[in-house]
Amino acid sequence: MWDEHLASQTEVTAEPVAELPVEVAEEVEAVSAALAERISQLAAELNDKAVRAAERRVAEVTRAAGEQTAQAERELADAAQTGTIWKKSWTALAPNCGKPWSCLMLAVNANRRT
Repeated sequence: MWDEHLASQTEVTAEPVAELPVEVAEEVEAVSAALAERISQLAAELNDKAVRAAERRVAEVTRAAGEQTAQAERELADAAQTGTIWKKSWTALAPNCGKPWSCLMLAVNANRRT
C-alpha cells in the first residue's frame, strides 16, 4: 500500500503551457539573440587575451633561452682560452722538469703570474 502511495506521489502530470503573447515572445527572442552575441564577443576577447599571454610567455622563454645560450658560449670560449693557456704553459715547461707532478706545479705557478 505504501508503495502505491509513493508511486502516486511521484507521478508527474504534464499540464498544458500557455503560449506567450507575440510581443513577449519577440522580446524574449531579441534578448536571447543579444545575449548569444555578447557571449560570443566575450569568448573572442577571452581567447585574444589568452593568445597574447601565451605569446608573451613564449617570448620570455625564448629570451631566457637566448641568454643561457650566450652565457654558455661565453663560458665555452673562456674554457677554450684557459685550455690554450694551460697547453702553452705545459708545452713550455715540460722539457725543463723531470717529474710530471713538478711540471704541473710549475704550470700552475706560471699561470698565476699571467
